[in-house]
Amino acid sequence: MGESAYNGIRPFYFCGMTARFLIVAVCIVASTPICLAQSKTTSEPVIARAGGVFITEKEFRDRFEMLPTLYRHRTSKLQEEKLELLYSIIAEKLLAQDAEARHFDTDSIYRVAMLDVRKALARDALYREEIVKKVTVTPAEIKIGIADAYRQLLVSYLYSENRDELEFLRKQIKSAADFDKLEIDSSMSITRDTATVIFGDADPAIEKAAYALKRGQVSPVIQSGDGFYVFTIEREQRSAYFLSLQPAVLHDRVESTLRERKERVRLNVFVSDFLKDKKGYSVPSSFKLLGRALEQEYLNQVPSDRLAITDAMGENLKKGLSKSLNDTISVIADTFWTIGQVIDRLQATGFTIDSAGIRRTGARLNTQLKVWVQQELLAREALRRGLDTAAGVKVQLDLWSSYYLSGLMKEYVRRQVNVPDSDVTAYMKTLKQSDSLEFVKIRELRTRSREDMQAALSALESGAAFPDVIQQYSNDPIAKRENGESEFFSVEDRQPVGQIAEKMAIGDRYGPLAVENGFLYFELVTKEIRLREKDTTTIEGARKTLLARRQKHLIDLVLAQSSKSLGYDIYGDRLKQLPVSNIPMMTFRVLGFGGRMLGVPFVEPSIDWIDMEPPKQKVIP
Repeated sequence: MGESAYNGIRPFYFCGMTARFLIVAVCIVASTPICLAQSKTTSEPVIARAGGVFITEKEFRDRFEMLPTLYRHRTSKLQEEKLELLYSIIAEKLLAQDAEARHFDTDSIYRVAMLDVRKALARDALYREEIVKKVTVTPAEIKIGIADAYRQLLVSYLYSENRDELEFLRKQIKSAADFDKLEIDSSMSITRDTATVIFGDADPAIEKAAYALKRGQVSPVIQSGDGFYVFTIEREQRSAYFLSLQPAVLHDRVESTLRERKERVRLNVFVSDFLKDKKGYSVPSSFKLLGRALEQEYLNQVPSDRLAITDAMGENLKKGLSKSLNDTISVIADTFWTIGQVIDRLQATGFTIDSAGIRRTGARLNTQLKVWVQQELLAREALRRGLDTAAGVKVQLDLWSSYYLSGLMKEYVRRQVNVPDSDVTAYMKTLKQSDSLEFVKIRELRTRSREDMQAALSALESGAAFPDVIQQYSNDPIAKRENGESEFFSVEDRQPVGQIAEKMAIGDRYGPLAVENGFLYFELVTKEIRLREKDTTTIEGARKTLLARRQKHLIDLVLAQSSKSLGYDIYGDRLKQLPVSNIPMMTFRVLGFGGRMLGVPFVEPSIDWIDMEPPKQKVIP
């Protein structure tokens, strides 16, 4: 973007003044809190115990139903899937307790990850406290809303972006007859057309004015968005859709619509007042520097409906801005974000733009930064009020804490493993002695963010072809070129994908998996048995495979020891009788004041430790 174009963008600034609130465009309604008990004692019905932690029926059901996995559409596999997931959750809890005993909860990686979750959940609680709880929809309002829903209005309207000229015309209109006869000067930027007003679909201002009109009347000038309208009713008819709804369903639908609108109004009032004495702004020089560099990276990409920041783009941005990565780009109260931190965040959240909008990259970046700064200030307010200690938030934080601690414990165990050259050589000799090996080919979708993966899965559920979804959402240019189809690889490689693919039938799909730098969802295209060749496995490939196997084996040994020392119980009858849906899905929690997060953390499959005999000596220091 040229200098003049960027001079047209004014990086946001608010400090001791009212700022226009942008988050309303991102999210309107916060979700109901998900309460997952994680404490050592709980009043919730439990299904298992792992050391000093109980696993409730609700946690199990939520983690079973809110995450996708394999075979659930097959009734015969459902009980097996339930048991495998429960063992995997037990493994997570045991590892988390080992990590806590080693004080990994003081690790900076854990503290940063948990702070992000704490801010998100506390901000969501602030939304419920300041928006949801302070909005009331009365029975009288619902009654009027139901009456309006039954009516479907065809209106004739005049539209202009210029209020003065529309006001001038409105003064000449005394009745609906005048409205129809009115001749509009061609020099005026006035549009005449018709539209159907349906309850809940129209802009609230338009809808309110339309339903207040009677036949033969003409509305005053009504603002909606960036334009202005004057209209009259041409025809009224009964709404077949709303008339078809059961009374209770209609009541809930109308109440939900009215509540959403009231929450939007309350949202804007609250945040405008909240931001008056808060400091947040973008540094113009740094903003322009990153904006231009980001735009150039997008221009270098192959045109697409969705251009996301790939790993290569992120590296190019950091390389090109290497001297400025530590420069401040945004100030939030008493802290700041650097250009490098913002690049990382843009990558992590899947910042996208379409090819036609590349020249508006600066404006998109400015809007995104403003939303993030506003959300950060709101999160700080929520933490100041102690909303992260509320019961509903606390149980969710315990759940995410267990997830992150178990991940840190696995990384700690993996670091204890090394593979000497002599072991690699010996391993390769055993490979050459084997006659055959199974090879697989998969079609894979990789995305940078959870949001892109969710959008891709929704497209697949709607019937879109997998190759088309890959073209639209994949952040892997090589995979895009091949419609996501991989080369053949042995089931010993690309763990855990190879191990999972070995158990799949052709056409089965699996995922999403949390992998390095994003998420993976794949389909088994074909498999075949091949005779081993001398050059099938390279030295580095053998080292990677052997390292992954030894790391997994050591994690399983640690789990076997922990399960013996800490103990665990499974209440089999409760598990068998617990009803669950066999429709897997990846569920997101919509957060108050914008944004979203996974409804529950991923569960990494972990069952091989169950039948292991734990060594008498500690396997790790």
